[in-house]
Amino acid sequence: MEMRSGAPRRWAVLAVCCLSLFLVGLDTTIVNVALPAVGAGLDVGTRGLEWAVDAYTLVLAGLLVSAGALADRFGRRRVFRLGMAVFAAGSVACALAPSIGVLVAARVVQGVGGSMLSPVALAIVVNVITEPRERARAIGVWAAVFGVSMAVGPLAGGALITAFGWRAVFWVNVPVIVVALALTAIVVPESRAERPRRLDVPGQVLMTVVVGGAVAVLIEGPHLGWASPVVVAGCVVVAAAVAALARVESRRAEPLVDPGLFRRPPFTAAVVSAVAVFVALSATLLLSTFHLQAGRGLGPLSAGLVTLPMALAATVCAPVSGMLVGRYGARPPLLLAGALLTAGGLALTLSGGHPDVRAHAAALLLVGAGFGFANAPITNAAVSGLPPARAGVAGGIASSARQLGSALGVAVAGGLVGDTLPADLSQASRPGWLLVTACGLLVLLLTPAAPSSATPRQALPARREPGPDPGEDHAVTPECTARWLPVRITAGGGVRAPGRGEPRPVGAARRGWPRGGAARMVGGEAASGENGSVTEQEIEAKGFQVNLEVFQGPFDLLLGLIAKHKLDITEVALSQVTDEFIAYIRSHGNEWDLDQASHFLLVAATLLDLKAARLLPSGEVEDEEDLALLEARDLLFARLLQYKAYKQVAGVFAARMAEESRRFPRLVPMEPRFANLLPEVLISLTPEQFAQLAAKAMTPRPVPSVSIAHMHHPLANVREQAAILVERLRRARRATFRALVSDAAGPYEVIARFLAVLELFREGAVTFEQLEPLGELHVIWTGADAGDVSVGDDYEKNETPDE
Repeated sequence: MEMRSGAPRRWAVLAVCCLSLFLVGLDTTIVNVALPAVGAGLDVGTRGLEWAVDAYTLVLAGLLVSAGALADRFGRRRVFRLGMAVFAAGSVACALAPSIGVLVAARVVQGVGGSMLSPVALAIVVNVITEPRERARAIGVWAAVFGVSMAVGPLAGGALITAFGWRAVFWVNVPVIVVALALTAIVVPESRAERPRRLDVPGQVLMTVVVGGAVAVLIEGPHLGWASPVVVAGCVVVAAAVAALARVESRRAEPLVDPGLFRRPPFTAAVVSAVAVFVALSATLLLSTFHLQAGRGLGPLSAGLVTLPMALAATVCAPVSGMLVGRYGARPPLLLAGALLTAGGLALTLSGGHPDVRAHAAALLLVGAGFGFANAPITNAAVSGLPPARAGVAGGIASSARQLGSALGVAVAGGLVGDTLPADLSQASRPGWLLVTACGLLVLLLTPAAPSSATPRQALPARREPGPDPGEDHAVTPECTARWLPVRITAGGGVRAPGRGEPRPVGAARRGWPRGGAARMVGGEAASGENGSVTEQEIEAKGFQVNLEVFQGPFDLLLGLIAKHKLDITEVALSQVTDEFIAYIRSHGNEWDLDQASHFLLVAATLLDLKAARLLPSGEVEDEEDLALLEARDLLFARLLQYKAYKQVAGVFAARMAEESRRFPRLVPMEPRFANLLPEVLISLTPEQFAQLAAKAMTPRPVPSVSIAHMHHPLANVREQAAILVERLRRARRATFRALVSDAAGPYEVIARFLAVLELFREGAVTFEQLEPLGELHVIWTGADAGDVSVGDDYEKNETPDE
């Protein structure tokens, strides 16, 4: 459910979410600078100190996604406030811990509370701020605050430890949480998902085993020996858990970690980049702490001051990164982040033996700048092009990747310097600095997969996404319209047709896409008023005109009639629309197109059904299928209104480009009758191949003939086809619909398999996934691995009249 609020309230909500998020990031790194003091106070070595750091990050990484699902079901504000309360309780327990065991347990409690803050805060922000550019800026601020908090942690920790002791790094959380709880009750609205995700208990257990086991092996391996039975068994358990997690998640309708998200290159690049960046950051902070305090003899405050350039660089670069993301997309700031991290890692490698601590501070400056530029594009790339419902899941996975990277960085860095004498710390840290360099190079390699546009085209969601009220004629911005329609405005004022393999607009007819790649637009040549919009008088004068040669689909026809008649779904009779359309078709004699008329009447009938649903008394709808149908009707009309606004904007561009064409000389284009003969691609074509293509294009098609075979087609049994599909899907677990019908004997068998898929879906044996609008439909088996599936044969029965 989308919450609408004014701009000041939206940014106040963002401020509250960032305040709590600041604590989560701060406690990820503030403990690093306190490790020597904690070790001296509790009489514990490096091994126990590593667990004090990673206990927090491990729980965060393991529970982030499940916390997001709980928030969707029970209310985001409620879970958000509960998380802050648990986080405060864990902070108090850490401050009072008498031993390392109690401290590690208290850090686990802190992690449980923190897991309810990070993904829920992002879901609240995405739910409240819905305008694409504002959302990009908000996500940039959100990610920047998290990055700044992690960079500021060592400096704040050093100051607190010097003044009050190491326990003060935990006491400082309590008053901040009290203020955040009060502000949450005032400004943060309650919201839930319309269809909350189910908790994935098996996935959560396996995820905990994978994350915890991997980090435990890295921490204990250097101490127990990599060939010890315990470490080898741990590696086997982690590998088995990874395989089991992949298998379990691929079979669940609502997995903890959605495998479909990893098929999107921007999301995968964001997750891997998050792990790499936070491995580099946590390794840098831990190694710098031991290098400066144990190796060089600096106190906590002095060591924190050396890391001040890193904190300042992250603070300055983070908001700049957010602005770059909002304007240019995630790719440019992520490129800067990778380059700066690589340079920082090389500088740390070279400054390891330098006697002047300023060289180390300069290297940390580069790492901090790279970290500051990294967070905003990572978050933006993770949720780019996703509706709010899936953005929460994607944001939770990205946050888990950050915490996993932090835990891995601490484990690896701790293993490098765990048993090292202070005099040898400089040499022992060199592999860690090379690891930082490698992480920066990895980010550079992943940069091309990040989105390069600030408002990327959004894939249509499987569930209904909040849109304009179908009963109102909203003024829709081009950015908002781009979220609904997979088309782009061309410089000539038309609609750019997607290239090969790209999705077509909804309802596009077979003849609607010229081979040249650009489709003209109905009403595209209309003059514009003073404010750039088409006036009612001009629409009335233009009348109802349809260019059948470049027909784009039923929406164009309906839009012309809606503009002319000022169509109100509850007042104007749709029969007037269809009568005028049929009269127009008949005026063309034998040249009219049956497919176009059928498409138009299909959409008109759908709108007529919508009108009937609006006029009838509305009661409570309990059946989920009926509710889904009503949502689909509303969504159709909402998209129609947005498409209308989109056409008006395209009309303005067309008028302006027409004026420019008369002002400056332009090249004369090739006549359409010759342009249509050219292939779409002219790369590596010999004259002979070009002649063959031209001859093929000019060869007339054979005249279709009707024979007795068309009247007596073979019957296709739905039940038999369902049995074939069940056997294939049980074996493959998932397949595209194209693959399932690839060996069909004919069109009737394809139809029978399509009906069989629908029957299996009705029985709950399969579910569907479509990653791109109008793209490949994936059929996923969710039924039992054995036994028969009940499929009816109603489609094969011929009804006979009662005698």
